[in-house]
Amino acid sequence: MKRWIIGVLVAIVGCLIAMPFLSAAKGIGRKTLDVIVYVIDTQVPGPVANATVTIFHGERTPLENTRFMSWIPPSKFLPNPDSPYTQISSTDSYGICSFQYQFTAITSDAWFHHTGSVRIQDAWVHVSAPGRPDALIPIDRQGIYPRDIHDESPICVTVVMNLCSQKKPEPDKLESKTK
Repeated sequence: MKRWIIGVLVAIVGCLIAMPFLSAAKGIGRKTLDVIVYVIDTQVPGPVANATVTIFHGERTPLENTRFMSWIPPSKFLPNPDSPYTQISSTDSYGICSFQYQFTAITSDAWFHHTGSVRIQDAWVHVSAPGRPDALIPIDRQGIYPRDIHDESPICVTVVMNLCSQKKPEPDKLESKTK
């Protein structure tokens, strides 16, 4: 009888110890992160000042969605000005602008631990500047690992542009200016 009571007590204590690790509440929410965008010109080289930078919620990147790309209209890859997830800013003289942007967060909560990831694969950056073609960049390709829910570091996006509309000076005219 004594062994039976000890066995039951050990089982109850074991269940109480294991319960926090077995039970977890999963949830979907939002996580606000800083997004810093650098816009540089490869031809000059240097920063692009006063470029219009738009961050927006769009479709998952083509690399994630290759099977269904023919069904997605191109308009899904452009910013929707009426969306609450669309933000617009301009770069400063250093070619930099920043946003506080809300991303989808998937969490798992238990008594002793809190884990999860931030989904950034449906956020895009659209950049336009005078004399340069527009650029469209998915921000999920800025790192190779899923973003941890506890990672507070900013997401840095570098956008490379060049002056397509300006003519390059001819080599003989450059030599005459330097003499």
